[in-house]
Amino acid sequence: MTRSADVAIIGGGVVGLSIAYELATQTELSVALFDKEGPGSGTSGRSAGVICRHDQGPVYQRLSLIGHARMQEFAREHEFGFNTWGSLTIVRDPDAFPPKDDVPEELAAAPSGMYENELLERDALLQRFPWIAPEGVLGGVFEPNIGFVNPFELIDLYRRLLKAQPSVTVDYGNPVLELRTDGGLISEVATRRGLWRAKTVVNASGAWANKVAALAGTSLHITPQRMNVALATAYDDEPGPVPLHGAPSMSWEGDGVWCRGEIGGALLFGQHRDKTRADQGTADPDHFDKLPDAGFAPSLVPQLETFYRLPKSKVVSGWTCVYDTSDDGYPVIGRDGRISNLVHAVGMNGHGMTIHAGVARCVRAILAEDSTKIDISDVLPSEGQLDFSVLRPSRFEEGQPLALRGDSGGHGIPSGRTDSHGRGLDSSPLRTGVSRSEGVPDGG
Repeated sequence: MTRSADVAIIGGGVVGLSIAYELATQTELSVALFDKEGPGSGTSGRSAGVICRHDQGPVYQRLSLIGHARMQEFAREHEFGFNTWGSLTIVRDPDAFPPKDDVPEELAAAPSGMYENELLERDALLQRFPWIAPEGVLGGVFEPNIGFVNPFELIDLYRRLLKAQPSVTVDYGNPVLELRTDGGLISEVATRRGLWRAKTVVNASGAWANKVAALAGTSLHITPQRMNVALATAYDDEPGPVPLHGAPSMSWEGDGVWCRGEIGGALLFGQHRDKTRADQGTADPDHFDKLPDAGFAPSLVPQLETFYRLPKSKVVSGWTCVYDTSDDGYPVIGRDGRISNLVHAVGMNGHGMTIHAGVARCVRAILAEDSTKIDISDVLPSEGQLDFSVLRPSRFEEGQPLALRGDSGGHGIPSGRTDSHGRGLDSSPLRTGVSRSEGVPDGG
């Protein structure tokens, strides 16, 4: 028996679930979502769940505002655990305090408060966060509305919300095995449990993006690459809630390292890069080493001893997450250049937890309005639109990749704004690793 839906979504992580939720609540389209394994079995379940600023460019900033507002909405209406422990920029000698932050005024006044901050002089900073080793510290900037979520709790909430939508079928443990095409269009979706017909197929499979594209005879500029996460037993020292911050002077294989507190008192240290690195290997999301690199956790030990006042804590093992990275560091959102009823929503470069609701809004505009513009007036203090056509999959073949803010052609953004000796601003590498005054062509 062949069943049918207006939209078939491949991938049951937060991006796929959010797209299903957006379509079910904002359109009349019927949806069938498929995932080859169980909830949280892919990249989403191995994420650290950080919800923070992404200032790599205006498109990222606006997608992040949508995602931040969604987490606040879920916290208000569904008792969802959005842990707003904040984000912290620590200024160390010889850099100037206060640091420069040239965020546009329109974003500083955004309704969600994502860009609100508090300037902390040295004594106030060390009193509030006594786990910071005081040597060379000049002060800090605290952003109280930044936080993190439990990815499994978020997936469970989306599943509960979708269960109440009669137009949605969510089918875990049901892999898509074949995308049958006819006349340049996908005509049938062959799954383990039968055939489906759909007017449009959405590839929201994250690190599996290339494998799904290949089922339809097409390809993408996406490379799955491993990222390391390690845990420190900070609960042995009871530091209290530790906000997100860049691990000072720390890098791993040339990538930045972030740190945040965890429920229960631990610290998480994670590697991050902003786009595909050609000098790093490709990870097969079906077959990869799920433990961190052998040297990653040991490399954090001197970091912990030098920059943190946590004498009882030790660094132990962790896990790896596979990012779906793109060549230019931006998501790939739009219709496939060869198969017009295949829409891609992949290439989140480690930012999927924050921007997934914004990505879902973009996909809804494509499917329901045949548009590449979305209204974002609800997350700005004034009316505004985002033209996301610059994220189209074909931009690479067209020779029009985008530029990350401050990108000089290097392979990643460092863990903080530092001097030549590795000292400086311990900013979150997920937010920015360069002066925020540097511009980037908006294209959006």
